[in-house]
Amino acid sequence: MEISILIARILAIAYLVFGLGLIFSPAFYKREIPKLVDNPALLIYGGFFATVFGCLLIYYHNYWIDNWTVIITIIGWIGLFKGIVLLIFPESFKIYKNTLFHEDRMFKILIPLVFIVGLTLAYFGFLN
Repeated sequence: MEISILIARILAIAYLVFGLGLIFSPAFYKREIPKLVDNPALLIYGGFFATVFGCLLIYYHNYWIDNWTVIITIIGWIGLFKGIVLLIFPESFKIYKNTLFHEDRMFKILIPLVFIVGLTLAYFGFLN
């Protein structure tokens, strides 16, 4: 359980800080996030990082039990899947650029999602 709390704390801080960035600097993120998809080097780097991050989470925290720690396991599997897709099919993310980034749809979904995950992990990591 100690590893779960440590990972929850780290992820909570990362998610909440990113969420605050999205709220306090929306123009920056609206301008810069689509550029990530246009840069092949960043797609490769992001795919590699997501694959390594996902593998590490799965290796050290692959707990499919009926409590909050399964959130960390799911994040690990999503990271691994995202990394694999980025590395094998990097062009597929350009489709998302035209759909998600059009008319601020991404931000209407991303901001609440980031905060919900961050607050949930903060609750279990710091308060529980």
